[in-house]
Amino acid sequence: MAVVHAVLSLIAAIAVALLGLPWCWLLLLDAWRRAASVDDGMPLDPLALYCGGGCALLLMLFKRPNWFLHTVIHETAHALMCVVLFVPVSGFRATHGHGGEVAHGRCDPLRGTLISIAPYVLPLLLIPPLAAAPFVPGDGPWHPLCSAVAAFAALQHLQGLYHNVRLNFSGAGADLPKVGRPLSLVLIAGSLLLIAAWVLTVLW
Repeated sequence: MAVVHAVLSLIAAIAVALLGLPWCWLLLLDAWRRAASVDDGMPLDPLALYCGGGCALLLMLFKRPNWFLHTVIHETAHALMCVVLFVPVSGFRATHGHGGEVAHGRCDPLRGTLISIAPYVLPLLLIPPLAAAPFVPGDGPWHPLCSAVAAFAALQHLQGLYHNVRLNFSGAGADLPKVGRPLSLVLIAGSLLLIAAWVLTVLW
């Protein structure tokens, strides 16, 4: 059974890499071209973006991650995907430095894969400011605030992704071996391209 799962995962990785990644790349290129053609390529709120990104960099450089918060966000992504896919959640646990767990009902392999990969492809902290930015006026304080929070959240997502991959690339119960490492890396790469395209579309 494990061999069959590994083969199917590898086939899915190749298919997504050949069909999905080029499409994600084209979306990013299109967003980049449109952003570069407006106002000399400057973002809508450059100062806010620099401030938000600068604060995130300072936090990353001078303070270790809060492992409890990191784990809560990670496990919340698992749980949220369970809810979206109508898989009942029966338990939620997050600790400081000792991992966490979301217990859920039985599901098919496709939904199991999506639940396992969720923390690596869903930028939970980034979604609220990017979703709110198009609906707030650009001449008040709220749009710059959304831009600053988005820049902060984008860098925090990258930091969290690094730690997620580092801690879950191997080992008993790790997420990425469950999904299949090649498929995991392809899905993560696609998500990063789509996130970058979304950021350019909303904030430029």
